[in-house]
Amino acid sequence: MVSQFKVNTGETRSKLIIVFLFFFFLLGIIQPACSITWILLKGQLPDFEVYFQAAKAVLNGVSPYGNEAFTFNYPPTSLFLFIPFSLIPLFSGQIAWTIFSALCLGLAVYLLFKSLKWKPKLKEFLFLIPLITLSFPVKWTFGMGQIGSLILLLLVITFVFYQEKKDLFAGISLGSAIVLKLSPLLLLGLFLLKREWKLMIKTLIFVMLVNFLAVLVFGTQLTKDYFLKLGPSLVSPQGKWTYYNQALSGFVVRLIGEGHLAFLLTTFFSFLILGIIFALSIRSKKVNHLNYSLVIISFLLVNSFSWQHHFVLMVFPFLTVFNFLKKRKTNNLSWLVLLTSYFLIAFNLKNPAVFQSSFLGPVILSHVFFGILILFAIIVYYLIKENG
Repeated sequence: MVSQFKVNTGETRSKLIIVFLFFFFLLGIIQPACSITWILLKGQLPDFEVYFQAAKAVLNGVSPYGNEAFTFNYPPTSLFLFIPFSLIPLFSGQIAWTIFSALCLGLAVYLLFKSLKWKPKLKEFLFLIPLITLSFPVKWTFGMGQIGSLILLLLVITFVFYQEKKDLFAGISLGSAIVLKLSPLLLLGLFLLKREWKLMIKTLIFVMLVNFLAVLVFGTQLTKDYFLKLGPSLVSPQGKWTYYNQALSGFVVRLIGEGHLAFLLTTFFSFLILGIIFALSIRSKKVNHLNYSLVIISFLLVNSFSWQHHFVLMVFPFLTVFNFLKKRKTNNLSWLVLLTSYFLIAFNLKNPAVFQSSFLGPVILSHVFFGILILFAIIVYYLIKENG
């Protein structure tokens, strides 16, 4: 009788959890969808409008770099992606771009599950998807019309093809990410350490071909403008203090102010982070999910300026570590640390100015930075443990 009561109680609790997770899942789908719909109907996606204007400018024979009307920070090769969207009205282009971004995010998550050989149970699926869609970096990516979901997808595809030993397709995928944003170049360093020569060569050939095509189509002046007009602003120490910069540079400047010392400290710790990744990658037998995740995290930590929407890339490291802990049935402390990392990355301060003058302001305003630093430490710990 008592045994039967325990069974019934357990079944009831399990059903209640499923119901709760189902509503949590609905919230994770409906809330972002309503927010994005409201943004689209109310006005425009600011970053997509920049892509749109840059493409229009190029089609009219005007350089998008150094333009007073908008700031375009992407290499000329990225225009091959943006020009097709500029050929339709802006409002229609925004809708098409939002649907395209949503498909990229969904496909990236699906392929990441596949590469991890992880068929999530219903409870896991209902729990994890809202964690992704409700996080501020993901919502801001869509709200701004950013390119992050596509970059995430290309990085996942690169890893999937690498796993399948399809170097040509892996090289094309990684090369595509590089010609859209320069930061994925760091992954070439990881593949160099593992002597994946074929993948590296095919990536570099693809990048060179696309750049050569860009010179043929747009002319050499556009490439010169990119490096001469935009290059200095990308490495400038100015403006790093803003709350929305969650890279290492942002934390250092908020802590000690702008200046030569901030630049030196940022450079030193950036090389330290890359050195740790180098040392751990040397010890591992091949490129795996964990050391691949470390390099993705390094994009965000050592980048000159990491806007919060850039952290959509953290979907790869987060799901990787979640799966890693699940398989090894680790203790509750590990899960608590992982969830702490997630919440620090996922939330957003609506009024950051309130904390700017407080004693703990530099720490509070750098919550995303500390979130990825925690996840970085988790991966480093388990890589050391796995490799002896």
